[in-house]
Amino acid sequence: MKRRKFIQNSSAGLGTLFVASPNFSFSKNSKVSQDELPKFKVRRLTNGPKHHFFGYYGMSPWNRSESKMVCLESGFQDRLPNPGETANIGLVHQENGRFAPLTKTTAWNLQQGSLIHWNPLKPDSEIIHNDQEGKELVSVKFDVNTGKKSLLPRPISAVATEGKYALSLTYGRVGRLRKVVGYADASDPYANEAHPNKDGVFLIDLETNETKLIVSIKEVFEKSVADYPALANRHMWFNHTVINPAGTRFLFLARGRTEKGNRVTHLSLKRLLTR
Repeated sequence: MKRRKFIQNSSAGLGTLFVASPNFSFSKNSKVSQDELPKFKVRRLTNGPKHHFFGYYGMSPWNRSESKMVCLESGFQDRLPNPGETANIGLVHQENGRFAPLTKTTAWNLQQGSLIHWNPLKPDSEIIHNDQEGKELVSVKFDVNTGKKSLLPRPISAVATEGKYALSLTYGRVGRLRKVVGYADASDPYANEAHPNKDGVFLIDLETNETKLIVSIKEVFEKSVADYPALANRHMWFNHTVINPAGTRFLFLARGRTEKGNRVTHLSLKRLLTR
């Protein structure tokens, strides 16, 4: 069964879904009536033949006022993008599901899209998405009302919902070591180094475009190798950066593989040092 048909059938059969609120809990002796369960309706918004999606976890496709919804559109969903293949970025009409294309990107994948975020400095009108300029990965600030755009010097991996900061990873390295979340044709500047000192998590100032390395792969390796000795001779990479709602801390996954190819993952939590 094709994915679109599966989702269509599943949604139609669900009708309502249960989602527990933060103050809602079950116990063995709980007696909850159907009327007490929170409900919402599910309906398919976009239509084929093209595929529409948004990623990744912890991100919202809606702008601050929830008046605009952004997503990607591609002509396939069953393979990795090839170098130069584009996906459309556009807005989805809330009532009829019509997709209105705004721009394109060549820096995307089917798991994380192009990591589109609404810019916290212009949360109702400007998105930030990853793209390529020649052989370089960048991110683009794009005004959905005017079409005006400007470039940031690195791709984004997370954007604070408050404040003016974003995080960045080297997607050439991510793609070399975990292809499904990398970008086609992206290069790793430290491909010969297992634990580079000049690569890791970068901080981007969305006002000044300044970037700086705030956590290196080597730093995390040196702190974790005692617990994960298999990392000593294996290449490491970072992935899945997330900034907390207050914009004061962030987490990321530090990953490597054993000689048998099994992933080793270390979750790190850091303060977002912006000065």
